[in-house]
Amino acid sequence: MWGYIVIIFMAAISFLFLPLPQDFKHAPQDMSIITDNFNHYQGAVIAFYNDNPGTTGVIPDGSLNLISGYSAIGPWQNQVAGGILYIYTPNGQRMVHDVVRQMKNSRRVGLNRSGRIISPLYGDLDLTLPAFIPEGSLVTVFQ
Repeated sequence: MWGYIVIIFMAAISFLFLPLPQDFKHAPQDMSIITDNFNHYQGAVIAFYNDNPGTTGVIPDGSLNLISGYSAIGPWQNQVAGGILYIYTPNGQRMVHDVVRQMKNSRRVGLNRSGRIISPLYGDLDLTLPAFIPEGSLVTVFQ
């Protein structure tokens, strides 16, 4: 009898050490920190873009006026193409609602779905995205 109890107890404890699925990688409070980090990067990119009209291509992180000690938590990327500034991160599905909320329900943010920007609040924003933005990316757009 005690042998079965010990085996069941050991099996239950072993489940505590199994890795979590990728979808549960970040707790909700961590997602807020990640979103804040993205938004800080985004603000620095927009400031550079506004201060440097005619900018094209990728704006290097070294050109951005980021606060001392800032370190990007995710693979934040940007590129100017056709007079439009795109700031994006691959696999941004978990961040999109927080970014939309922090951007006060902006119509300039959504996910890349089949080359279109799709907002969780407004649906298709009627903007075709360039091919350099990966499918599923969180995208913010500025003109």
